[in-house]
Amino acid sequence: MGLVFVFLLGILNFAAHKAVLESGHPMLGSIPWLVQPLGGKLSLVVEFAMLLGAMIMAAAGSSGWAWIYACYSALNALAAWLIFRDGPDGPAQGTPAKLAGFGGMTGKHVSSRHRCWLVCNAASGSNDDAAVAEVLSALTAVGFEPERTIRFPDEQPPDSETLAAADISLLAVFGGDGTVHSVIENVSGWNGPVLVLPGGTMNMLAKRLHGDIPAPEVVARLAPDRLPTTRPEVIATRHGIALTGVLAGPGTIWNEVREAMRAANVLEFVASAKEAIAWSVKGPKVVCAEVDCGREDGYAAITVTPNATGLEANGYYAETLGDFAGQGIALINRDFRDGPHDPLGSHSRLRLVCPDGEPMGLLIDGEPFEGGTEEHFHPAILEVDLVTTSHEP
Repeated sequence: MGLVFVFLLGILNFAAHKAVLESGHPMLGSIPWLVQPLGGKLSLVVEFAMLLGAMIMAAAGSSGWAWIYACYSALNALAAWLIFRDGPDGPAQGTPAKLAGFGGMTGKHVSSRHRCWLVCNAASGSNDDAAVAEVLSALTAVGFEPERTIRFPDEQPPDSETLAAADISLLAVFGGDGTVHSVIENVSGWNGPVLVLPGGTMNMLAKRLHGDIPAPEVVARLAPDRLPTTRPEVIATRHGIALTGVLAGPGTIWNEVREAMRAANVLEFVASAKEAIAWSVKGPKVVCAEVDCGREDGYAAITVTPNATGLEANGYYAETLGDFAGQGIALINRDFRDGPHDPLGSHSRLRLVCPDGEPMGLLIDGEPFEGGTEEHFHPAILEVDLVTTSHEP
């Protein structure tokens, strides 16, 4: 029980720590030796070392160390509260990132019509009323003033026939990967461009299209009469397409922990984290059924992501204290892919199997689906034009 208690405190500490680092507070400038090395991750490494040490001591039966770590966590929470009470001195700015290019089809949309609709999702990670207003202002400034704002999921996204009938020249989507997935599946067959803006937690597709920059900066790159587009590689599944990736196995239960964090539900977070720890170890594993594809006894989770050469697979495990701590850090960093894993290679087709004969957990673009005892995946090209700005000056 002490070990689980320390682990849960560690997740809360990393949440507070990372939020402070991203706040842009002036206080961070007074300790550059701690927050600047390793791309700003040295302080997270120190945090990890403290958590790992406390977990080892708790596992050895030392309740004193668990209480010491609890006191440290309380001080952490108080410091974070004081910082956010004062507010940052100006917003933190995104940093452009160099991305791999698309291997799919590319093109340009040239139009003298500037009719635009915007789909947004208030439940997404970075998508509140102020952020939506900023996006609306940015679109208007470049000549794409939205004629309609659709609040997903309270309002259904438009389909291809509706967009064509309204003579829309650009559909902007401001939400997370799950929202983007729903909208793009709904507009399949439309011949107009879709602008994906980062408005969620991970924003994997937006980063691939534009780099790791905020939505207003993406919009500022647009030239209304010239919109470079691409049709990237995606994953074909029996449930539909996966734009950014698939996660299969009992480890998908960590999605419930992430949702509890996003909803700021402390009781649900604690309950779901305890269940996730147990299920990651005891749940039915998933096996990659291809040749030379990892451990024969399977993994707690296998990810499948599209790239220019096919489908890249990775197998994730959680067997030791260090593994649990690593998965907790990956969760706080909003990317399960950062956890301990084995590379499983690149494939033209992929078959995942649950040897126990039970349905496997399945997330497609971060959203849950009913998995079977066996799932098949292969590469495909998206049949919708997505605006890309990553190669623009």
